[in-house]
Amino acid sequence: MRVDIRIGTRLPATTDTAVGRVLLSHHDHALADEELEHGVRTLAVPIHDRTGHTIAALTTSTHTARRTAEDCVDTLLPALTTTATHIETALHTASRFTPVPLT
Repeated sequence: MRVDIRIGTRLPATTDTAVGRVLLSHHDHALADEELEHGVRTLAVPIHDRTGHTIAALTTSTHTARRTAEDCVDTLLPALTTTATHIETALHTASRFTPVPLT
């Protein structure tokens, strides 16, 4: 299997993708089943700022032959959610500090 989407690639946020559903529809997670690439199942969770607004999404992908949709939710979702929580904690801590301009 080869997916030709490089790290940092920007795609339009649409509800056709797991990331788009999380960013636009305020879901607690989203599963895309072969919507962007044939044979690829993608799971996404939101990342929130201190006020609770969704500012980004964290995603993971797997081949459809390796995991069922249910297995993705049961096995991958807890780890993905935990990782998103750690990122949110780091962002919340960093946002407490006022930037000091360089002079």
